[in-house]
Amino acid sequence: MIKTALAAFILAKARSESSFNLVNDDSTIRDPAFPEYCLIAHDEPVNPESSREAGRHRVLLSNSCKDAEITDKMKWYYNEPTLQVYSLIEDDPDTQGLCWSTSNRAEKARIVLHLCDSESDRQKFDYDRGQIRPAGKMHSCVMAPLGKFLRLSPCNVDMFGTAASVTESPEPVTSLECPCSEESMEAVAYCNMLDIEERYETNCEATRHNCGTDNPKIFVECSILELLQGMKKVN
Repeated sequence: MIKTALAAFILAKARSESSFNLVNDDSTIRDPAFPEYCLIAHDEPVNPESSREAGRHRVLLSNSCKDAEITDKMKWYYNEPTLQVYSLIEDDPDTQGLCWSTSNRAEKARIVLHLCDSESDRQKFDYDRGQIRPAGKMHSCVMAPLGKFLRLSPCNVDMFGTAASVTESPEPVTSLECPCSEESMEAVAYCNMLDIEERYETNCEATRHNCGTDNPKIFVECSILELLQGMKKVN
């Protein structure tokens, strides 16, 4: 237990001293755990039976981002004063002046590219130590399974930035496959019943760590385990 606590302290200290930036020196936005993956502006064929937004101007987490193959579609600029993420495509007049935006179709939770509008709340994103969140939102993050499109999902991994990621396994592949309810995202800590040191700040985060596993763990409210431990000490 002492070793676990020491490791947690070292990790927390390293994260606090790390310099996180959303955009790399080559203007790409990468997943540090999988640096061959970066975000690219992507156009899907327009579906005439749906809205224009549903077909065009998306953001893809692609594994084609080798250092020698960086194209304009892979380049971004984060404007901290306006909290906007700009696409740096220059050779395509149809995609000039486009910024990330949360989708008008709330049920899809997509990140799309719309004409930049510094007054639009849908285009404002906070960046904090690997997490990209719609401005003012605490539990909703911009994420993508590897090789898939960006969308909003409950925060559970530090996914993007220039500092080393704390995610050592390809959790982003499955992180969007296990949905969380609004209630599960409330700020109530959950711990592993067999190891109270394994702690997550919401039931949603704990649930995501069971996503796709053959031997799921049992998580309960940490306060309950702490109470039981206290009763054992008294006895």
